[in-house]
Amino acid sequence: MEQPKLYFKKKFYIPIYDSKLWVVVTDSIKHERQAMNKTLGKEEPGFEFHDTTALCSRYYNNYALFFDKQYICINIVAHEVFHLTHRIMEYVSANFDHEHHEQGAMLHGYLMDLVYRAVREYIKPCLLPSSPS
Repeated sequence: MEQPKLYFKKKFYIPIYDSKLWVVVTDSIKHERQAMNKTLGKEEPGFEFHDTTALCSRYYNNYALFFDKQYICINIVAHEVFHLTHRIMEYVSANFDHEHHEQGAMLHGYLMDLVYRAVREYIKPCLLPSSPS
């Protein structure tokens, strides 16, 4: 069996939230996530890695985004960064409802830019369903 391949792994610091973020591009999310158990803790009991194209993990103020190189597209990046934004807002007990969403929107924009710049060379076109004629 071939060894899983790690294409990209980098740690970033998110200063205003005193948090660390790892961004990982691999052909085995399960392998890379398990390799980070010491930093991120183990996944919830019963969590399954089958057909995982991307994953957002958190352990206190340590976060990681894992992307499968075969499937990474801007929609998947935005989806995982949205989860990341919510988890950071939750960690700092910030309100993220419809009346208090500006802080979250600003954080989401910052994180999208950070993650996009990190993984842009791996991003593929998104496979969208065809439009009706």
